[in-house]
Amino acid sequence: MSPETIMSLKPATEELEFNGERFIPGAAVEISYHHWLRYFFALQFAQDKRVLDVASGEGYGSAYLASVAKKVDGFDASAEAVAHARSVYGDNPRVSFTRADIDGFFRDTNPESYDLVTAFEIIEHVDERAQLALLEGIHHVLAPGGVAIISSPDKQLYSDVRLSKNPFHVREMYRDEFATLLGRVFPAVRMFEQLTYTGSALFESGATRADLCEMAWTDMIRLKGRCQAGLRGAGEYLIAAVAKKEFEGTIESAVILDRARKLIGEEVYSKHLEVEERKRNEQEARNEAQKLRAELQIRAAWVDPDEVARRDAIHQAVIDRLLRIVARNAGELAEAQHAAEPRRLRDEVQQLREELESERAQHAALRGMVSVQLVHRAKRVWDRVPFVKNVVKSLIKRAI
Repeated sequence: MSPETIMSLKPATEELEFNGERFIPGAAVEISYHHWLRYFFALQFAQDKRVLDVASGEGYGSAYLASVAKKVDGFDASAEAVAHARSVYGDNPRVSFTRADIDGFFRDTNPESYDLVTAFEIIEHVDERAQLALLEGIHHVLAPGGVAIISSPDKQLYSDVRLSKNPFHVREMYRDEFATLLGRVFPAVRMFEQLTYTGSALFESGATRADLCEMAWTDMIRLKGRCQAGLRGAGEYLIAAVAKKEFEGTIESAVILDRARKLIGEEVYSKHLEVEERKRNEQEARNEAQKLRAELQIRAAWVDPDEVARRDAIHQAVIDRLLRIVARNAGELAEAQHAAEPRRLRDEVQQLREELESERAQHAALRGMVSVQLVHRAKRVWDRVPFVKNVVKSLIKRAI
């Protein structure tokens, strides 16, 4: 699709806040790739068609489909999202937005009303009952010969491998679970996969088709490998095209390229933030160590044992924290060789090691000083208070 076919969008007067529940344009680079590519993939079915965009959210996808579609209706359960979409994209007469939930919208909509239905990243946000109701509702409004495109994260790669859980996802599905659920409602199911890659493109200006290959690394350490035709799959997201009857013709895969290479820049910036955070942690640790050194210098001749124990615990906690920082920095030095100022990071790690040794020495000196002071204090009391000496001797004699 040429850029001229994409209708301009009115700037938002007030942006929605990105909280992780729904995608907002401008939220982040990789998530932008994922969401925009899904709608681009759907464009091949949208030309002059009646389109329904389920869970239309901010509205950018509905407006994008409206650049080629006859009419696009979007609905979302969020009143705030619908109001925003109307204010930003409502000037386009071919797109409309409605506030509704899944059950209510499909119950009130005439059957076979749409030629294309998109339901991106919504099915995992509801429970199993609502998932089936969503698919049955899509089947209800889908016209004969129509296509529905439904996306869902692959639980194995999205959550299990990462050892993480998206708090907004109610029921994620594995690949076979997703395929089985779709097959309960639709006789025709075509499964596609989506994953973010880095790479290179060789093309003639204006090209719309290309052969795909994937880099197959044989030695990751020495960066040796070869180009392998096709893609091996294992996409993090599953994109299903479903219909009431078998598909006719081909369904084109889709690739998005970022000439600005923003994802690489985002990763570099994230690494910079990590380094800065590490610097702040190290400075806080140094400040705590300096504070402890100052306390050591002003301790009185007599220190209460409970106070000694309390301060020793604080002192040891600081030392443990410094040790963790040193260990983390030492482990990341290999990676820091490709980042900024690796030599300076090594110097800082060495300086922290030296400070730790000094802290340990002062900690040992403190304990020795307290023990000696206690002995001297007891001796002074013994020598200056004869009554105490006589009482103690009397008690010893009686005990014997």
